Amino acid sequence: MAANRPVSDRPREVPISKLLLDQSNARIGEYQADQAATQRALATLLNDQLFNLAKHILANGLDLSNAFMITPEGAPIGKYRVLEGNRRLIAIQAMAKPKILKDVLTTARYRRLEKLSESFHANPIKKVWSVIYEAEEDAEHWIRLRHTGANNGIGLVGWNSNDQDRYKSRHGGSTNRKEAGQVIDFVDSFYPPNPDDNKRIFSTVQRIILTKRAKEVLGIGIRSRIVYSNFPASEVLKGLSKVVEDLRSGALKVSDVYLVSHSTVYLDGFTPDRVPDPSTKLAKPIPLASLITDDTDVPKGDTPGNGEGDVEASNPAESGDSSTSTNGEDEGDFDNDESDSVGDTEVASPTAPEKERKVRVKLPKPRPTTIPDTCILHITEPRINSIYHELIQIQVDIFTNACAVTLRVFVELTVDHHITANGLMTAHERSNTPLAKRLKLLAKFLHDAGRIDEQLEKAIIKVADGGGMMSASTTTFNQYVHNKFAYPQASELRTAWDELQPFMKALWVKAV
Repeated sequence: MAANRPVSDRPREVPISKLLLDQSNARIGEYQADQAATQRALATLLNDQLFNLAKHILANGLDLSNAFMITPEGAPIGKYRVLEGNRRLIAIQAMAKPKILKDVLTTARYRRLEKLSESFHANPIKKVWSVIYEAEEDAEHWIRLRHTGANNGIGLVGWNSNDQDRYKSRHGGSTNRKEAGQVIDFVDSFYPPNPDDNKRIFSTVQRIILTKRAKEVLGIGIRSRIVYSNFPASEVLKGLSKVVEDLRSGALKVSDVYLVSHSTVYLDGFTPDRVPDPSTKLAKPIPLASLITDDTDVPKGDTPGNGEGDVEASNPAESGDSSTSTNGEDEGDFDNDESDSVGDTEVASPTAPEKERKVRVKLPKPRPTTIPDTCILHITEPRINSIYHELIQIQVDIFTNACAVTLRVFVELTVDHHITANGLMTAHERSNTPLAKRLKLLAKFLHDAGRIDEQLEKAIIKVADGGGMMSASTTTFNQYVHNKFAYPQASELRTAWDELQPFMKALWVKAV
């Protein structure tokens, strides 16, 4: 049989009774003596996730596009060991027979599980679609790809903020596209981007255009979460394309416009050729998306220039939409956009029949926590381990400030632990050395020891120097703690962790 191939080219339905949890599951870390121990260990690790997953299965069933991966290797005759799908299996087993977890659940949690069990038995899952592999090594390639990120494009490539927002708008109605998405779509229609151009710019575009000064300089307004233009396409394009292009090229970084005052300084630096001509102001503001038409009087296909008057291009594209936002006045002070003015006259109606929109599907959301539950770290220090588990469980969209400060504490405690463990600094030196310098010292040590490659070392140096692609920078982390005007965003914290995760995995690797 060829490597990386299942026994059969088609999945088959396998009874739940024939499936066994993997006693050497990577999530648990240590080999479990039997199935009962594995059930208890996995349920304890999953904690609230077990209940969330169980409720989701009750409401939606199992994802038929994501079959279980199983093997008879290491299992009794007639049984299969689950290589991929252990979380789903323990959720089903727990609902089918709550008593298996009675010893590891509080009384209240056990009662919750019993209620879920009642609903489950009304329509039980008895079989699951599975792909059978002769041996674990035959499935190893696919399991690695599923759990180790994009892998230069051959693995699961996650959506960035702009991708997520665009999908949401396409499937949830015309007002679901955020303001930044509307602006990016508008600029993209005139200056088509390269594949990675819009990566990591979404939140920063949003931050800039919601400020009062942006509306004054760029000639836009926001009402009912829709971006309007007070000028023709060729005029409003001047400033909007500069914002997008500066972020795409790296000339503008998130730290340059993190505060409203920073954005004001940036926008006030626009030369006359990069702002709308006041004499061209429209009689009525028009939705930005409505300006994307075939007959827009702007040459097509050029790259927006940085010189005098060099801002002309065009190409029709789909309209952009938006969702709930805020509107900046002073540093850290954002008011609701419903009271925002978009011009001196009556607003022209959007072209799309928004009242007819329908939500067709329940949309996938960004992960709810700072650290994904797929990131397994083997942390030996109890307090750092406790903080790690909190960052896996705390809802970052609800407790954003708490997660921001906690992430900063986790990073610093981790760095200090490994500096001390490897004798890189004395306690006195650590207490008198900035976090950025400690971080670079530790990165150099790991690189010299062959534990991280040169690219990862450079990425960590960039974080230490305040040049993280989004929020993963010591400068930003310090702002979260010490600057009362610094308002972290959940999306930025998720991105910050994604940038730090490879380094943290290299630090908290399981001892062999």
